[in-house]
Parts: sequence; C-alpha cells; structure tokens
Amino acid sequence: MKKNMKNAGFTLMEAMIVVAIIAILAAISIPNFLSWRRNAELRAGAEELHSAVQLTKLRAVKERTNCVILFDDGDNSYMAFIDNGAGGGTATTRSATELKRSLNRGLCRVP
Repeated sequence: MKKNMKNAGFTLMEAMIVVAIIAILAAISIPNFLSWRRNAELRAGAEELHSAVQLTKLRAVKERTNCVILFDDGDNSYMAFIDNGAGGGTATTRSATELKRSLNRGLCRVP
C-alpha cells in the first residue's frame, strides 16, 4: 500500500503558530526570571554581610577586644579587623585577608 504523503509533516502555518506561542511565553517569563535573579543576588549579598557581622561579633567576644567593619565606597568592599584604639584601627595580615570581601556593584548604589 502507498503511504499518503499529504499527512507526512507539519505545514508552514502550524510551525509559525508554534514559534509564535514560544515567543509569547518567552516574553512573559524572561522579565520574571530577571526579577527573581536580581532578588536572589540581593538576598545572597545581605546574607553574606550578615554573616560577616556575626563573625566579627564572635571574634570580638573571643579575643575580648574591639573589632570593626570598615566599608570602602571606592571599590564597593568591606573589611573586618581588630581595632587597636590608635585611630582608624589596624588590620593584621591574617585578619584583613580573612574578612575582606567585595560587594556586588549592582547591589550597593552609593549616591
């Protein structure tokens, strides 16, 4: 028996409709995904900063001294170190490298 070649594939119109449906779904979902991604980055940055504050508090209690978190607007970073009371504090090599972190430029907008 011969196969009917009339029903062998998709028509151009059917393919165009499928492409249009995919484009509409992408147009709806991409802005939501970008918003979700931005919120996830903001949440992660806030959690990281909260962890640094908690770690600095624990270090201050453990070493019975003053610890400082210094924010630098120039390179959007912060550094936690032990304050020796001599004005401005000093950072030992070990403590400065352990707690120096950069913030995501999109998360901190300094006027």
